[in-house]
Amino acid sequence: GHYSPASWPINRSPERRGGFGYAYHDANYLMLSDNKPYMVYLGRRRDPELMTRANFDNRIDSRRVPNEIIYYQIIANKFRGTLRRVRAGQIVRFTLRDFKVKDLDECVSIIGPFGGHEQIWHGSEADIAANEYIRKKVHVRAVKAIAGGDMEITLGIEQDAFVPFLLTPLPLTIPKAAGVKAATVQGVACPIVSRDESTYVDVPLQAALRSGCRMTAKMASPDMTVPDRMEITLTIQNTSAKPITAARLRWVGEVGFAVSGGDGAPFDVPPGGSKVIKATAATTKGARFGIVPFAAVVTAKHGGGERVFMESFEAVVAPRLRVEMDPMQQIPMVPGRTQHFFVHIDNMKSSSPGGPANTFISHRAGPCSGTISLDLPNTMTAEPAEQAFELAENGSKTLIFKVTNTAWADEPTMVRPLIRFKGESQPLQVLFPGTTVTRNRQMLKKPFVQRAMIGKFERTHGMSHALYGIFLTMGKIISGVNTPLIP
Repeated sequence: GHYSPASWPINRSPERRGGFGYAYHDANYLMLSDNKPYMVYLGRRRDPELMTRANFDNRIDSRRVPNEIIYYQIIANKFRGTLRRVRAGQIVRFTLRDFKVKDLDECVSIIGPFGGHEQIWHGSEADIAANEYIRKKVHVRAVKAIAGGDMEITLGIEQDAFVPFLLTPLPLTIPKAAGVKAATVQGVACPIVSRDESTYVDVPLQAALRSGCRMTAKMASPDMTVPDRMEITLTIQNTSAKPITAARLRWVGEVGFAVSGGDGAPFDVPPGGSKVIKATAATTKGARFGIVPFAAVVTAKHGGGERVFMESFEAVVAPRLRVEMDPMQQIPMVPGRTQHFFVHIDNMKSSSPGGPANTFISHRAGPCSGTISLDLPNTMTAEPAEQAFELAENGSKTLIFKVTNTAWADEPTMVRPLIRFKGESQPLQVLFPGTTVTRNRQMLKKPFVQRAMIGKFERTHGMSHALYGIFLTMGKIISGVNTPLIP
């Protein structure tokens, strides 16, 4: 659709029902691929959280080509033209139709020379995204000369780097005059290519972080909620022929999500041996619902030197109750106005009676009872102030509140449902962010036509739609703080 690739994927504004692009970020995606620049997520604990990478299409409708020979003659000419004009690092996408092997054999002389061309990278969109990701998540901290004429390069990895996303090596460019002949990272060989005036060293970080040590994590339950605690069993296996000694474990979590356990005294793991550690994951207020990445980092002595081993995992954090509210988007309320708010709740694990589990809800969801009220400032009232509810298994219910506004307010008011289960004092953490109520005198006293022009305009096929201006935008995108590095 028509959205901004620079903002939509991390936009947390509840104003547009077709939005909520951040849901992909909270599902721990690496990249969104569309007919737009590649949108690569860089993590929830850094700023910026997202980067875009331009790509260019050079496609044809392969269904209209009469035969494979003509088709690949066209492709070969497109390759030649592109290679003459393309800039270094530019991404150009081609349509390669899949013909039968016996038919392709006739095209070897036409297309074959490009199969090993140094400017053509044989990879997937995931490889492209991973390459952008590793360039942003790993930093050169220091370069120094050491004994024997060698060079030592110290790398820093951002703590929330997700190891499964390190699909491609980290490319380092070194002047050709340095005379690099061989390179290793934590004992793993780095491929080297020299061209023009530079030497390119590909650092296989994923392999280096896993080489000699395999870590697995077993969760005690399929998901967590907020707040919650869950036991995690971490197994550290020494897959090498050398002992791992003086090892220390450190956990890397997320905002509102922390893991503890086993991060005390140092330990050893003999060759072929294992170390089992009992840990506990805990969620607190502020944790995001979705698929939460976390990591185990082990620093140790191995093979006569210092090593860093790292592995990343995922935990599902889901709500115990599904909650929505109408109106869900921003609405205006002048003093004296009343508005009915409809709070919809359910604990259904399937969208169809008796069907498979296919809704985003915790495994702990089930029969429940409690009370619902609205989180309002003292200048707004709700009637009734509180309502009781009770849900059976796979139950749903709608509760209606009549809300009255009694005063102006300069800043928008976020109206949220406050749900308390029976026997629990703290409000339930839910996914629904709330409804924004505008009570600004200067804004709402303007003629309707002017009010309709306030806010952000959407452009669709070159036409400006003033209707969108009625729904005023929050205008803020949540971003985290700079993420520290793993030295």
